[in-house]
Amino acid sequence: MIFFELHLAHACEMQQEYGKLPAGRYYIGDACYMIRDWSDWSEFCSTFGIVNSIRELRGQKVCRIGTAHGDGSYRSNIGKVFDVDSGAISCVPEKLVDEMPEKTRPKKIEEYVAVEFLEEFTCAYINGVIVFGNVHILTDDGNMDLDYDDPYDIRVNRNVQNLISKYFLTYVQARRYQMYKDGLGPAEIARREDTTHVAIIDSLNLAKKKIEKG
Repeated sequence: MIFFELHLAHACEMQQEYGKLPAGRYYIGDACYMIRDWSDWSEFCSTFGIVNSIRELRGQKVCRIGTAHGDGSYRSNIGKVFDVDSGAISCVPEKLVDEMPEKTRPKKIEEYVAVEFLEEFTCAYINGVIVFGNVHILTDDGNMDLDYDDPYDIRVNRNVQNLISKYFLTYVQARRYQMYKDGLGPAEIARREDTTHVAIIDSLNLAKKKIEKG
């Protein structure tokens, strides 16, 4: 049931920003690997209820976002493949996790990563990508049409990543806008993507509007 609920949640919000978390050190991954004591895990789940939100747990802000397809293994732009067993990926303050005991089960530290954010950062879900600041986790290949050999892939092109994070562009908008900034005209972009010149113009205009709003 949880997978169906998570999928439905994102079906209506392919682009959704949940807010910002303050600067600091965080663990990113499936929280079920970080929070191993049953009573603490129960508190965590009851705090969030439904996923896709920022909530306060023991005085600290935590973000939990559901993947596009529930459990599985998901690639990221930082080289980490995230295993998921609770249908969601969380960004949890390091101190909060470290203070929780391991009464019933040991923490699986190999399943999550520590990241330090020097300034507050956005938490969002954009067309299958879970975004925690400059950390992007791809949970739906079908929506993204990504290619490891593509120089404009969000996993290898920081300019595209920054456009997504700073201006809340979709991957397609950011990639096309970066191509345009790199000197490719709409006709050439359309040829490379096997789409129409009009579609590229419309996409670039939408990107420009978002960027102008800041």
